[in-house]
Amino acid sequence: MSQPTIVSFVGNSGAGKTTLLEKVVRELKARGYRVAVIKHSHHDFQIDHEGKDSWRFAQAGSDCVVISSPARVAMVERRPAEPSLDELVKLVANRVDIVLTEGFRGSGKPQVLVARAALGPDPDLERGEHLAIVSDQPLDAGTPCFDFAAASQLTDFLLAHFHLAPRAAQR
Repeated sequence: MSQPTIVSFVGNSGAGKTTLLEKVVRELKARGYRVAVIKHSHHDFQIDHEGKDSWRFAQAGSDCVVISSPARVAMVERRPAEPSLDELVKLVANRVDIVLTEGFRGSGKPQVLVARAALGPDPDLERGEHLAIVSDQPLDAGTPCFDFAAASQLTDFLLAHFHLAPRAAQR
């Protein structure tokens, strides 16, 4: 099995990365692709609720808690250090065609910069190491630039850039 295509969406907090990713995921799914999204957080997070059994197991010291139902599986694992993006991709590599990430600046993976004029210039904009830029203002950065309403065109661009073959649309 080949490695999935990986694209990181980066930008300042509040730039609209999550909303844009939602649109791109919908576009890719409508075109038949299997998609994973990996989000980076600078903060600790909790996916379970206080008092629930799985939360209680983690509080008791379990290094790994897996929750399973007929519709979903989730795993929470204590780690001594944050895993690399490559390690995280390995968790889903055999299940998907494309991995989209939110964050992971400096990962060495291809990136789409998401920028808003109201947030001021993004320091990454000057580096010019992006496949594309999504912004609410026209930018002359020598990189393809898309408006936030152009998720379909951005998806077309990404599929063409990575030479990904068309798929049968999913219902």
